[in-house]
Amino acid sequence: MNTQLEKINLLKDKEFNYSFKVKDESYLWSEDQEVLQFGALSTTALMAEIHKCCYDILKNVLDDNQVAVVSHSCIDHLSSTPYSFKVFIKFKITQVVQNRVYFEGEVFDEINKIATFKVVRNIVSKRILKKNLNLKMESINFSGQLPNNNTH
Repeated sequence: MNTQLEKINLLKDKEFNYSFKVKDESYLWSEDQEVLQFGALSTTALMAEIHKCCYDILKNVLDDNQVAVVSHSCIDHLSSTPYSFKVFIKFKITQVVQNRVYFEGEVFDEINKIATFKVVRNIVSKRILKKNLNLKMESINFSGQLPNNNTH
């Protein structure tokens, strides 16, 4: 993993820019049917785009047997963004500590700054991640109930 961390360290403090358009209903705030009609970008969709951007930077420097999982995510959603607006994400890697990669950034729409964020991604083995997920699945039966280990 040291080689990957060295590659990631080379990306530290470089600015990255991404953009996307609020182009369909999947981007809209939909918890309230009336507000859905307003056509506002949801915080959930914005975070998904931010997470995707951070992953895209790391995926090219990871080994095939590694993945970068989100372990921390924080956003200050400052302003609403209407349907059809373009959104611009500006961010950088601020720190690399052991297997953790720290990101910070800002998000703008066509008018103003709409958010600031911090994300931490941990670089982990795909094999171990899959093993841990399988262990959790094995701890319950297919009905979603905990196995009955008590025999009366």
